[in-house]
Amino acid sequence: MSTSVVAKRKEKPDAPVVPKMTDKMRAWLAFYIDRTNPLTFFNKTQSALAAGYKSKRRNSLEVVGSQNYRKLKPLIDQWMDTEGFTEERVKAKFLTLIDAKEVKFFQKDGIVTDRREVDAIEVQRRTAVEMGKVLGMYKKDNEQQQAGMQSLSDTLRERLQARKQQELTE
Repeated sequence: MSTSVVAKRKEKPDAPVVPKMTDKMRAWLAFYIDRTNPLTFFNKTQSALAAGYKSKRRNSLEVVGSQNYRKLKPLIDQWMDTEGFTEERVKAKFLTLIDAKEVKFFQKDGIVTDRREVDAIEVQRRTAVEMGKVLGMYKKDNEQQQAGMQSLSDTLRERLQARKQQELTE
């Protein structure tokens, strides 16, 4: 009796499955992760437009962007890990920006009469929305992502309550 040994291919656990990419897909990916381009950075539709995809309707570009995102997600995830866009880091940044302040100046007859530091509500709101988008927390069909958004929401609520308590005691 002979025993046959089947050689198994060793796979790296961290290596993403790389789909076959067209030149336009490569361009789309480059635009999508280009931090220096605020128009295309993490924007699927604008990245499709910048990569040279043509369409008479914006909806078609949205579809192309979403398809490319799904196909290239392993590469995007790897890039995010390499660049330090981990969930923990994003949460830490979120918690920092959620407390953003701005200075309001009050004037009368062109002379500054008062200056107050106040919450930068719009910065705080945009931060919450954008960080949620980056982490993919707005997809309703994924319970884990909903739980992540709920966790962020709970943390925000707790911090706001703590801030109110602190203001009341001062």
